[in-house]
Amino acid sequence: MSLKKRWIIACISLMLTACSEPPIVEKPTSAPKEQAPKAEVKSSEPRPRLPAKLTQFPDEIIDALNAARLREDGLSVFVQSVSDPAPLLAVNEDVPRNPASVMKLVTTYASLGTLGADYRWPVELYSTGTVNGDTLQGDLYLKGYGAPNFKEGDLHHLLDDLRATGIKKITGNLVIDNTYFSIEKHDTGEFDGKRYAAYNAQSDALIYNEGLSDFIVRGSEVFSPNPAKNVEIANNLQGKNAACAGRFAYPKTGISHRNDQVIMRFEGVISNNCGERKYSFVLTDAANMVYSTAFKIWTDDMAGVIAGQDFVVAPTPANAKLLAKIESEPVSDILPMINKKSNNVMAQQLFLSIGAKQPGNADTSEKAYQGIQQWFKTRGLDFPELVMENGSGLSRNGQISARHIADLLFDAYQHPQHDAFINSLPIMGVDGTLKKRMKGSHVAGHAHLKTGTLNNAKALAGYVVADDGETYVVAILHNDPAVKYKARPIHDKLIDWIARQQAGKADSNSDPVIKPETEEKTQPSQSSEHSELSPKWVYFE
Repeated sequence: MSLKKRWIIACISLMLTACSEPPIVEKPTSAPKEQAPKAEVKSSEPRPRLPAKLTQFPDEIIDALNAARLREDGLSVFVQSVSDPAPLLAVNEDVPRNPASVMKLVTTYASLGTLGADYRWPVELYSTGTVNGDTLQGDLYLKGYGAPNFKEGDLHHLLDDLRATGIKKITGNLVIDNTYFSIEKHDTGEFDGKRYAAYNAQSDALIYNEGLSDFIVRGSEVFSPNPAKNVEIANNLQGKNAACAGRFAYPKTGISHRNDQVIMRFEGVISNNCGERKYSFVLTDAANMVYSTAFKIWTDDMAGVIAGQDFVVAPTPANAKLLAKIESEPVSDILPMINKKSNNVMAQQLFLSIGAKQPGNADTSEKAYQGIQQWFKTRGLDFPELVMENGSGLSRNGQISARHIADLLFDAYQHPQHDAFINSLPIMGVDGTLKKRMKGSHVAGHAHLKTGTLNNAKALAGYVVADDGETYVVAILHNDPAVKYKARPIHDKLIDWIARQQAGKADSNSDPVIKPETEEKTQPSQSSEHSELSPKWVYFE
């Protein structure tokens, strides 16, 4: 063989070797929640952009879009195997779109890097007074730091710890300190006019019970387990010995205002045979709620005394001494509460907590956005089109591209805390907002995906394990005036198409039957991602 031929063969061999280097991410052998930890990627260089294998939708997706009268240019999709350097499918992938609640992926992933998986939110009691025997001579300050899940049991625990120090009587006032966040208060109805709906709860550094005033109806009896200082109950219910059905099954509710007071009304005839019913509304601010509940726990449950009767909201003095403290669940436990059920106010609390940790005196929301963008850049991620208002996706102006959602998902897949992130996502056909979706299909149990829904936006993003065991990163962002009620079957077809991949090829002969989307009628709650569905009950002013 000539020297020239040998040289050519050697060059070809070197080229083949260079092209056959193993991918950065190992191919998983099981669903994402069982993946082994990956080494953290510290490079500041963005992931290389290689041409996609497919740059137009599969025929079955185009046919479904046409049947639903939805335009192709309103749908952005990016799909890529974690072990393939080139995308499988990329269409309209760089168009900035409103992701609805898929924006929570940005907030929750960034929290792992900016706060840390083990970060816990404190809630503290301070005083500048002195303790003589069982008496605290002075004011008691209750200070919050944005804990997303601060509820009655936590407040009881905190006051128990104070009581354990021997204090029984407080001569001053109970003062509420919610100054850790610097945010402007807004009308809870400004998003869609539904100011009392649970998903419109307002964030606060000392938010309590997710900002919800709860009411329990037992027969014709009504009471609140977390009474707020400025909320009154007007109960005009009449009990009737009848079957708990039809018009006798649910009371009519109404909300009105008298100066600074909120009047919660219950009216109508209700069956005495109905079980206990719980109703939750956004009626007042966190300070009113936590003040009254703390007062009730201390004076009623613990037989203590608070002599001061003034309702005061003020910062804790710098010279105050810490008397008692509790800490919340860690970030890693909060993430599933946010992503599984698409909890808006918890996502907003997480977003603001990121901002509060950043230096400077700017608005906490602005600092949160800047802090997230800065951390992304340390990970080699650059999202110049990203617009975030509150971290939850409950926004008309929020936007990001499908490609950049996918970039985030790729980076999260390689992060040391990838289990905490991936396992926080709903599992197709198993739990969260995907519990009833594609249930019983071959995809059920094999996809961790975050959902998003607004009137003009429908989105789905996360990880799909195909039938051959390959894991795909998926980002679907769909903006169209008719998308809310028509897009889900199309997105399910896309997920099924991805799951049918075999060595990069889809089984085009398989066209599963996807049931038409139906609206699930449930009582609104913080966990509902359907931010603009009307509540089941009737409001009247």
